[in-house]
Amino acid sequence: PERKALLGKLKELGGSLAASIQQLESLHKDQEGVLNRLSKRPLPTTVEDKQAFLEQLKNSQVGKAVQRLKKHQCQEIKSAALHLRCKWESLIEGVGAPAAQRSANTPKSVPMKSDVAPS
Repeated sequence: PERKALLGKLKELGGSLAASIQQLESLHKDQEGVLNRLSKRPLPTTVEDKQAFLEQLKNSQVGKAVQRLKKHQCQEIKSAALHLRCKWESLIEGVGAPAAQRSANTPKSVPMKSDVAPS
């Protein structure tokens, strides 16, 4: 009886674990999709539009969310966040404000998964 109860609990835990893994995979795909959509949006071209865009970006807290995603465990999400951040930094440089200080390990731009040729 004890063994059957333990096996039942193990099956239950296995089902819960499988469901959790599916949720995480779905969340990763959602995050990567959002980052890719943001990255594909055209950047404003006039100084006034750039300043307005940067102000909206600052007020929306999207930049902070992207910053956190740069530390994500999934390499595709990390790369997409870095790519988007570099794209936004080009706007900051374009309106005369200095870009954030980069560390020696932070590349100027990061190739997206779709930009890299298959090997």
